[in-house]
Amino acid sequence: MLITSLTIFAQEDTRMLKEGRSWKVLEMILDRAEYKTYTVSGDSVINGKTWKKILIDHQIGDHKSSYATAAYEEDGKLYGLLGDNPFLMLDFNKQKGDYLYEGVTFGPVVTDVDYITVNGVTRKRITFSESGADEYLCWVEGIGATMGIWSGDRALTSHMEYFLECYDDGKLIFSYSDFGRPMSVDGVSQDKTKKSGEKYSISGMKLQNEPEKGIYIMNGKKIRK
Repeated sequence: MLITSLTIFAQEDTRMLKEGRSWKVLEMILDRAEYKTYTVSGDSVINGKTWKKILIDHQIGDHKSSYATAAYEEDGKLYGLLGDNPFLMLDFNKQKGDYLYEGVTFGPVVTDVDYITVNGVTRKRITFSESGADEYLCWVEGIGATMGIWSGDRALTSHMEYFLECYDDGKLIFSYSDFGRPMSVDGVSQDKTKKSGEKYSISGMKLQNEPEKGIYIMNGKKIRK
């Protein structure tokens, strides 16, 4: 009875591409912190198939820009757009022992598949690890990945893009700490020159002063008070 209830509850909210859902991401480029917000907004027909539009707001310091891409999900898989062609970003059908990369037998491997409950919603969590590594990569169904959420599976190990928060119509539903695993966002490289000293909120807003309590980003490093 308990197992059946858990399975039904876990299927309650598994779609990622819900209208109005958005993700805040920290991207590190040569020790420079940049911020992106991805928002699901409307539909787009590409090669006869309906995709969801993904609006991207990009912030580098005080400079902001916007552009768009598209994605769709099907049978537990999330696909992104590369040129005019779809490519697989996340596959929530993976089982323990499966490798991160399709068609290869090396690199991070699924070490655990379980369920976590955050803000009243239970979701599948897939955890990847690699021999000798002390960090984990996580995928949470309906939410995304700790790294490279919109950049494809290769981004999970090569691209320094870190999940921060996920919102539904402006309401916070999931943050990086909810993954419940040690993550690379805690080890983001600091600016070796330490010239900037600029402080940003976890959502990417520039701060005039150091907050008295909470989490902020300075020189690419997450600081908790």
